[in-house]
Amino acid sequence: LGLARNWQPTLVLLGRSPAPTGKYAWCNNTPAGDLKKVLMERLRAEKGAVTPKELEAVYKDVLAEREITETLNDLRAAGSTVEYRSVDVRDEKQVADVVRDVRKLGTIHGIIHGAGVIQDKLIEQKTPEMFDAVFDTKVFGLRHVLEATRGDDLRLMVFFSSIAGRSGNKGQADYAMANEVLNKMAQELRTQRPNCLISAMGWGPWQGGMVTPELERAFLAQGISAI
Repeated sequence: LGLARNWQPTLVLLGRSPAPTGKYAWCNNTPAGDLKKVLMERLRAEKGAVTPKELEAVYKDVLAEREITETLNDLRAAGSTVEYRSVDVRDEKQVADVVRDVRKLGTIHGIIHGAGVIQDKLIEQKTPEMFDAVFDTKVFGLRHVLEATRGDDLRLMVFFSSIAGRSGNKGQADYAMANEVLNKMAQELRTQRPNCLISAMGWGPWQGGMVTPELERAFLAQGISAI
């Protein structure tokens, strides 16, 4: 949003969530605090019995669609041309296809890599699948984007890393590893692209997003406040 307000660039946002379809437009004006209740009533009317798991899945879909739509509207209101594309950055072909399509909008000059998931567990409880989901999203996701833009005149690269990459964090061995790899990739890329501004931002925990209310309370207990 800061980029849009100051420079009005063309922005293409990539995310795992499906692109908004307007499927949930009927509840656009429902306050977040009442949303689960309203969804439950609607689902029961449509299909009868609804499990908590089904309700939670629909609830998350509605919140994701709302967030994407609001973000796109805010960016356009700030003066940017913006599009959203649904893609799994762990899939090299998906990323290559999207980047090829994006070039139709103009020259690609910058990358902001903010993809990330967490699967917090102690090491002895982690499975290879958990590790792959966390590590591959950040590291291979970035590799795929970099490979797809190898020939582009990039002037800016910003990677969303984490303070966990340097300090560690309980249950986040895989997350810490992934973020420190991003830091090292940024260092290496600086020697390869001297004309490109490259930074890995060591963020602390954000309020919202991957930081659930339970996780935020755990951080506060350690004296760490959320951004």
